[in-house]
Amino acid sequence: MKIEDILEDASPLVKITLVLLFMKNKEKIQGKLWLQKELYMIAKKLEALSAEELYEAHYFGQFSESAEVAVEQIAMLGLLEPRKSGFNLSKFGEEVAEEAKKQFSPESIQFIGEVKEFLNDLEEDELLGYIYNAYPELAENSVKKDIINQKRVEIAVQLFLKDKISLGKAVEIAGIDRINLIELIKERNSTVEMYAE
Repeated sequence: MKIEDILEDASPLVKITLVLLFMKNKEKIQGKLWLQKELYMIAKKLEALSAEELYEAHYFGQFSESAEVAVEQIAMLGLLEPRKSGFNLSKFGEEVAEEAKKQFSPESIQFIGEVKEFLNDLEEDELLGYIYNAYPELAENSVKKDIINQKRVEIAVQLFLKDKISLGKAVEIAGIDRINLIELIKERNSTVEMYAE
């Protein structure tokens, strides 16, 4: 099948998924959970997708059956590497994704890359902790919500130390005051310079 034919028949969600897989030097996406959350953050911002229409509350928060179908379509077209874990584009998938990128604005491409850069290397609890805090409306049915809430201080410290979030956002996620959070961060990493904001 020709690249043009694939892209002509592809939904916006399939195209965005291809571009997401292509970004950050084609780094693999760890698994379905990461893919779902990355696509959710993208859908919240890009007009080509509607997060409200695509996503619903599910066992691990935001979930889209349409995103699952998009990945299946991409795999059936031979655009994904056979996998043991995670999602990688095949060589042909990389070519198709490169062409798909041309259908989006530079700002959209940049945002998709930023989402992958931000979420893709997080541990599962960090990913869920951040997403549940940022988008609580679809976390209500999560089977891990209580566990994540119990770990939220640790998650906030880890995200801050990984330079993923600001101190203000860490305070928000942790749900404790700034002074106590700063002390916890210093206990974990004494080389971190902390300044009163």
